[in-house]
Amino acid sequence: MARERLFFREAIGNFAPGQSLRAALFLTYSFDGKWIEEGLVPGLFDRSVATALVIRDANRILKEAPTVRYHRANAGFSTRVFHPKLGLFVAEDRALALIGSANLTRGGLERNLELGSAFELTREGGPRALFDGILAYIDGPLLNELEMRGRAAASLRDTAVALREVLAGVPPAADTAHRFFHNYERPLWEQLLEALPHRHIRRFSIVSPFFEPNTVEPEDPISEGDAGLFERTFADLTFEPPSGEKPFSIFFQQSEGNTLLPIDKLARWKDKIILFQRLATGDESRPLHGKFLLIEGAQGKNRDPYLVAIHGSPNYTSAAFLSRPPDGNAEIAVMTTLPAKRDASARIQAILNLPELFGPVQDWSTLAHLAEDRPPPLAPDAFRVTDATFSVHDGKLKLSWDGTTAGAVSARVLVEINGAWVVIASGAIGEEKHLVLAVPNFIEMDHHKLASLKATSVRVELVNAQDAVVASAVAPVNVDCPEQFCGPVFVGSAISTLDEQIALAGCGAPLTYRQQLEFIERQRSRDTNLGRPGVLTHQADLDRFFRNLRSGFRGMRARISAYPNSEFTVRRTLKEFAHWCQDAAKREDGSLSTECRMFLLDRLLREMRDVLETCRQSKALGLKLTAMAHELQLTETLACASEWLCALPDPQLQPYVEGTMQVLAKVSNLLEDAEAA
Repeated sequence: MARERLFFREAIGNFAPGQSLRAALFLTYSFDGKWIEEGLVPGLFDRSVATALVIRDANRILKEAPTVRYHRANAGFSTRVFHPKLGLFVAEDRALALIGSANLTRGGLERNLELGSAFELTREGGPRALFDGILAYIDGPLLNELEMRGRAAASLRDTAVALREVLAGVPPAADTAHRFFHNYERPLWEQLLEALPHRHIRRFSIVSPFFEPNTVEPEDPISEGDAGLFERTFADLTFEPPSGEKPFSIFFQQSEGNTLLPIDKLARWKDKIILFQRLATGDESRPLHGKFLLIEGAQGKNRDPYLVAIHGSPNYTSAAFLSRPPDGNAEIAVMTTLPAKRDASARIQAILNLPELFGPVQDWSTLAHLAEDRPPPLAPDAFRVTDATFSVHDGKLKLSWDGTTAGAVSARVLVEINGAWVVIASGAIGEEKHLVLAVPNFIEMDHHKLASLKATSVRVELVNAQDAVVASAVAPVNVDCPEQFCGPVFVGSAISTLDEQIALAGCGAPLTYRQQLEFIERQRSRDTNLGRPGVLTHQADLDRFFRNLRSGFRGMRARISAYPNSEFTVRRTLKEFAHWCQDAAKREDGSLSTECRMFLLDRLLREMRDVLETCRQSKALGLKLTAMAHELQLTETLACASEWLCALPDPQLQPYVEGTMQVLAKVSNLLEDAEAA
C-alpha cells in the first residue's frame, strides 16, 4: 500500500506477454483523459487490443481524452455517483482483473496512497468464483449504464463474450476465498452481513478517506435523515474484544486537525473506538485514498474465529454501503477470506504498513469535522447524451440521449474551436431519442496530409420553437473504427492501404500505437509537397495487392477454423468484414482503382458468406447470429455495398457486378434464414 507506485501499469505490462488483448475495460469515478493518453495509452496499445472501453462518471471528468482510440462512455443509469474502479483485461486464454481504489487520474495511479489487488485467471486455474461474479456484473447490471445499441454497449458485450470463453476453459474450483460484490441489486452492507460466518466481532478496522457526516460529501451524497453507516454497524454487530482492548479502529486523513471524520457523531461510541490519523512523514506524504475493511470474528460457543478483508471502491459511508443505484452510489468490492491465525489482524495491518503511516490520536479534541460543500449531482431526469458515434466512411454522427426534453423540437451539435463553441450540424427531433446528422467536415486534412477529427467531444443542445436552448450536455465522441486512429488522427488510410490492413489483421500483427505515433511524427516532418500515392496500376502493385488479400483472408480463415465455436472470434471477424466492405464501397481517396475495389468487395462478401455458413452449422452460434447481425449492422453494410455496385457506370463491369450481387444475395438470405429460425 505504501511502497508500490506503478502497480497498475506494471500489472498490465506483465499480463499475457506476447499476446494480443481481446478486450480491455476500465471503470472509474474521476477521469483525466489527457494524463491517461500520455501515461497509460501508449503502453496499453503497444499490442493489438480488439476492443477497449472506459465507463466513467460524467460529473468527474477532469480533462477529456484527446483521442478516440478507445470507446468512452458516461454512466447513464447511476444518477448519483458512478464509483467503481476496475481494470479488466482479457487475452485468448486468460484474464486479469485489477480492483481497488484508484481512479484513472494521475493522482490515482501515481500520487495518492491507494489500495488495489491483481487477480489472474488461466487454464491452470485461479479465483474462478471472483471472475464468475465479474462476468455476471458486466454482462448484466453494468449494461444498464450504457445506451443498449450504442458502440460502447457493443464493446462491453464483446468483453463479456471474451471473458466467458476464458472461463469455459478453466476447470471448476471450489475455492471461494475471493468474492466479488456489486450493489446494483442489493446494498453492500446486506451482502457483507450475509457473508460473515457470524456477527460476533473481535476486531473491526476501517481505512477510508471519506466518512459519514449528515451533509453531502465529495464522493458520497446521502439522504437527509439517514441514520448513517456507523449507527448500523454498532446495531448489527456484537463486539467482543480481548480484555482491555477497543474493538473498533479507524484509520483516517487529517490536516491541521481538520478531518472528514464525523467526530461528534462518533463520540457516543468513544469507549469502543481508537482513532489513527494519517502521519505526514517526510518519505511518504501521499494523501490517503485507499478503502479497506478488516473484520475479525470472535471465537465462542458453536462458532469459529474468522478473518475477512473487504476492499475496492466503497468509502465507509451510507451512500456506498447502505444504498444502491440509481439513487445511491454504484460500487464494487472484493471480500477475501484470510487465515484466522493468532494476531492475524496485526499482521495484515503490518503488511499494509499501517503502523508506519498512521499514529494513534490521544486527544479527540484536537480534531474538528470539516464539511466540504459540493454542487449536487444532476437530477435523475436531467438531459444527458448516452452515445455519440461518428461513422468515418459516411460522415454521419449518430446521437442517443435520455432525460427530459420537454418543448424541444430540434437538436444542434457544437464543437469547441479556438475557445469558442461552433455549430457543425442540426436537425429536427421526434419522439424517439435518436438522431443521425451529416457532418461531412468533421474530419479535416491539415497541411501535413494528415486527417484529424475536429474534436473528441461535442456539446448537444436541444432548442424549442423559439430557438431557445432547453437542455444541453457534453459527450465524448466515439468512432466506428477506433483501431484506425492515433489520438484524433485518422492514420489508418494514411499509414497503410486497405489490402495492407487486411494482411496485417490476418497475420495478427497490426501496427502498434507507438508505431502510429512515430508515423505521425515522420509525416509532420516530411516534405508536404510529395503528394499521395496514386491508383494501383503497375503490375508489381497489383501483385502486392493480391498477395496481401490472399494472406490476410487465409489468416482469418485459420482463426475461424481454430475456434469454430468462439462467439468472440466470429463477432470480431464479421465486424472487420463489415468495416472493410464499407471502406471499399465508400473510399474515394484514389488509392484503389474501381476494379480493385470491386474485386475486394467480392472477396469480402464471399468470406462473410463462409463465416455465416460456419455459424449456421454451430448450435451455440446459430442461436446468436441474428443478435450479432443486428448489433454489427450487417444488413446496412450489405445495402451500402449494393448501392455502390449498382451505381457503377462502366458497362464492361456489369458481368462482374452481377456475380458479386449473387454473392451478396446469398449473404442476405443467410441472415434472413437465421432470423426466421
